[in-house]
Amino acid sequence: MLLISLMIFTRGVRTATGQQAPTWNANGWDETVVSNGGRDLSVSTSGLWQRSNFAQEVISANGPLTGVTFKCNCEHISIAISNAEPSGTSNWNLGTAFVCRPNCRADIYDYSVGTPQISKSVYYTPLSSVIELRLGANNYVEVLVDGISVFTSAFATHPTARLAISWYYPDAHVQDISYIGETTTASAAGDPHLQNVHGERFDLMKPGKHVMVNIPRWERAENSLLRVEAEARKLGGHCSDMYFTELNITGSWAYEKRVGGYHFRSQRAAHEPEKWFALGKVELKVVHGRTGSQTQYLNFYVKHLGRAGFAVGGLLGEDDHEAVSTPPAACAKRMSLSILRARGRGSAAASGAVATFF
Repeated sequence: MLLISLMIFTRGVRTATGQQAPTWNANGWDETVVSNGGRDLSVSTSGLWQRSNFAQEVISANGPLTGVTFKCNCEHISIAISNAEPSGTSNWNLGTAFVCRPNCRADIYDYSVGTPQISKSVYYTPLSSVIELRLGANNYVEVLVDGISVFTSAFATHPTARLAISWYYPDAHVQDISYIGETTTASAAGDPHLQNVHGERFDLMKPGKHVMVNIPRWERAENSLLRVEAEARKLGGHCSDMYFTELNITGSWAYEKRVGGYHFRSQRAAHEPEKWFALGKVELKVVHGRTGSQTQYLNFYVKHLGRAGFAVGGLLGEDDHEAVSTPPAACAKRMSLSILRARGRGSAAASGAVATFF
């Protein structure tokens, strides 16, 4: 599969995935198999959400362990960051849980409010997508799938928490469980990372409107079959405080489904389920996100571009990117300073877009 991706990160540095595996408590592992030093879990019996376990290590926004990464298959199994006391059951009423499902569309439960906040149908690829749960700025729990932010908790949680797992049916698998530790190598954060159809990776450094997808390539906007334009804005005092705030989907394929096309704003609440919708032979999805400091932004996904039947233009297609990937001199200096000063806290939630060719 050819992956074309764009991610915009806020200030800080991206944490490297730690190599430390969880140390699991002795209770709760009835009829289960843990292997690979505690990194892999294979469930062989029904749990009905009443069989679970908690890891012993403490997760804290201040580090050195700030979260966890893992992969899961398409069965009912829940992985959570929780500050509830370890009990051997799924009684974590003060945590945030990523619940893998048989349809490979996860549900995210946020128990930081009285009635759990639920984000449904979060797409992931079984035992391939890297899922990340971490305590971010101001102790908000952040959830990322393959580097793209998909959820931020509504309220701050307790400053310390633990990793918890519970399952419902047998045949659930979680692999490559690993803590996120302190960063060892600084890398520029905040600069948008893109990869186009040729596999070229570059950084988007220019705010403003950008054509992400244009089908056919070189076609004028008024004659296009599909055109996606994204507005990237700097919403803070740092060069890296850049987010998608508006998204417009136009073209004849869009007009066939909705008069005037599709228009999204980060400040406007989603009135429809955030799910995939088909335009022509491609599918798209727009997801609202929020950082720990309550900055609202948009995520954009598009797949099956190879089925369009035309060359694909735009920054995620075959268009030139040199003009938008050169940082202003002042920004380059400030970003270099931020790298030198940064410690291993990780970046905050990211606004981004992902496209797949097939």
